[in-house]
Amino acid sequence: MLARAVVVLASVTALVVVTACGGSSPNAAAPAAASTAPASQGSAGEAPAAKAPTPATKTAADHHRDFMNGCMKKAVNSPDYCECAWSEIRKEFTDEELSASEIPPARLDRAKAQVVGACASKIPEENVKTGYDNGCQGGRPEMKAYCDCTWTEFRKRFSVAELGDDATVQGERFVAARTPVVKACAAKMPEGVAKEAFMKGCAKDPKAEAFCGCAWKELRKQVSAAEIEAAAFDQEKVFAQVEKGCGKLRPAK
Repeated sequence: MLARAVVVLASVTALVVVTACGGSSPNAAAPAAASTAPASQGSAGEAPAAKAPTPATKTAADHHRDFMNGCMKKAVNSPDYCECAWSEIRKEFTDEELSASEIPPARLDRAKAQVVGACASKIPEENVKTGYDNGCQGGRPEMKAYCDCTWTEFRKRFSVAELGDDATVQGERFVAARTPVVKACAAKMPEGVAKEAFMKGCAKDPKAEAFCGCAWKELRKQVSAAEIEAAAFDQEKVFAQVEKGCGKLRPAK
């Protein structure tokens, strides 16, 4: 839950970049109007074929306005971030490229990385925390105390920009930090929430309910509910004990 709950600004950036690089491209030209008087080519009664209208060329100001409008919808109350992101986008793409219907994925990835590196620190902390809370609580008010605690613990170890960077969240440093964070906040994890999540994942087959119920009890003898939910424990050692105490209840395959 903790890794999913952390707001990854790169995902916002990706949406912003995609919107800027093709999401606001001109509409396709309207099909030519049909001839009103069918006749052989060159005949006096032939109506000249209607030409498709040429799409108006967008100016740099047009692109900037469209980008800012899209960015401010995705990164609410973050004008400094959006202006920074636009500056990085302009280093990578011309007006003509921003109007194109497609941009090579490799260039989009490069632009995204540039924006994250240069601008992530400009996202207000309250925005990042709001997203974190939404992911952590998942619509369960009883999780608020635990989520507030884990946020505080993560902020002791990471900057807002780092918590908004997918490379950080997927990196070894963040993975290593999860264990002490969970331990520090374990008392605030609602037992029922953790058990429900465990049982849902374990007892997909109704025949496994007895084994899973026993497994939960064995796990709780060794680790906290929060550590179970976050899988932040020595799984090889703990599961060996679970198998010893509950293996006989495991349904036959």
